Amino acid sequence: MTSSILSRMASRFVVGIEGTGLSDTERAILSAYPPAGVILFSRNVSSLRQTQGLTAEVSRIVEESSGLPPLIMADHEGGRISVLARAIGVPPAQMAIARAGDHSLGDKAFSETAHRLSLCGVNTILGPVADINTEPLNPVIGTRSFGEDRVEVSQWVHCAITAFAAGGSITCIKHFPGHGGTGTDSHHTLPVLGTTIGRLERREILPFTEGIEAGADMVMVGHLAMAERMPPASLDPNIVLRLLRERMAFHGVVITDALEMEGAHRAVPGGDVPARTEPMDRRGGDATIDLLRYAFGAGNDLLLFSRSVGLLFAELEDAGRAADGLWGGRGEPPGLGDGESYRRIEALRARIAGDRVGDIPGDSGGRFDDTPYRRIAEKSVQVIRDPSAALPVGGDGGFRLTFLGEREDFENDVVRRFIGCLHSILAGTGEKGNVSADHLDELVSQERLHPGPVFEVPGSGEESRLFEFTPLSGGPGSPAVLVLVGRRPVPYDILHKCCSQTSVAVIAGWPYAAELLPGELTVICTFGLYDAAAGITGSMIMGL
Repeated sequence: MTSSILSRMASRFVVGIEGTGLSDTERAILSAYPPAGVILFSRNVSSLRQTQGLTAEVSRIVEESSGLPPLIMADHEGGRISVLARAIGVPPAQMAIARAGDHSLGDKAFSETAHRLSLCGVNTILGPVADINTEPLNPVIGTRSFGEDRVEVSQWVHCAITAFAAGGSITCIKHFPGHGGTGTDSHHTLPVLGTTIGRLERREILPFTEGIEAGADMVMVGHLAMAERMPPASLDPNIVLRLLRERMAFHGVVITDALEMEGAHRAVPGGDVPARTEPMDRRGGDATIDLLRYAFGAGNDLLLFSRSVGLLFAELEDAGRAADGLWGGRGEPPGLGDGESYRRIEALRARIAGDRVGDIPGDSGGRFDDTPYRRIAEKSVQVIRDPSAALPVGGDGGFRLTFLGEREDFENDVVRRFIGCLHSILAGTGEKGNVSADHLDELVSQERLHPGPVFEVPGSGEESRLFEFTPLSGGPGSPAVLVLVGRRPVPYDILHKCCSQTSVAVIAGWPYAAELLPGELTVICTFGLYDAAAGITGSMIMGL
């Protein structure tokens, strides 16, 4: 693979970086082969100042090498998927914003998020999520969606795009052609939609159509198969070129979902993409070369890689000798020479404004919740039912507080912030109590997580286990508050077993659990995990 081909491919890549600062290897690659963009994850963020420094350095290197500023993007949708939490806090989940029912307030919340993104040097939000959550057992979308109604979701997508754009953010609607109706997660397998394009156009695609009309800059295509033995939409020219480009007349930038995801590798024999069943970390450069071939050939403008640019380019160099054979002797993947793709990408990058750095107004306590985010929480956190008038529990911590979820839930930054904020209120340290990261690590440690029941995740066939974390134990006979932080569905019998000794259940991650919990139980639903929701929930429980 020649240096020229590698440079052309890099200009259509979005790449990850390894840590909170660039390594010498990463600096060298970004300079020699400047990508179109860089994506940030929680591993890259420790504070606002650090993030500002990182994005400024990335922007400088790429712009000096390519003549254009890079797209610097992040999955900062709100709720659990808020990778910049340590820098700029956690916005409300999209479902919480919709439940607040106020488009004017939603506009303010989206504008606030756009402002915070710009302060830390992120110019592109991978959102809003345009999926309609039509499957209650969906293990990956849930509160990331605005809801279950196609018209309501479409209206909120329009609202979000216009507000983000007014705030200077480049927008990217996802996950085309719609991930909300699936019972599996494209991170771990290839979901099969099992429908026709005509049916998609009548329902799932409506919010994407609305988003395009509202001026969405990019569309992210998901790793979702239309039917068995078909390739993922992200690698299928029938979806990218014929449906999105031709039938929907989208003229902006098309980007794949992360190509490390299992859904990009699970096309079955008989489709246009070879079967891949071995673990991702064993695939190496040959699999990456395969993906380049199909992703470019399907008509995508940008290819998204979540792993570090150093690892990616090492794989490309190792596999370079085999590239000609895998690409049919052409010397480059089909679609790489598409001039229109370069034009669209360059036009988008040319719109990026200069850096805006500074502090977030009112950030004195580190909780980031005294903004439209808090007003969203005030209007959306709901007492679903309180049949025995258990609220407020009151007291000064004289009750049992337990958080319930899978192990990975307790490893999530946003979940830990939610736990820390709610714990500080219910422990009597006040709503503005700030639990340090080190203290949270101590609180939510492996030794403090007590294994609960093993269960099969409904719809997926995957086995998992719940864990309990109890920071407040109360006394004998004291009321019990159980907080469900998991986002994946849990079987009916397991939920009932876990709630058997509970007075109040707080549903934070999977709102559809409210329909399964015992009728005599007091139930609060936050429609997502974020700091402000923890504050309002704590006030409800304590009667503040």
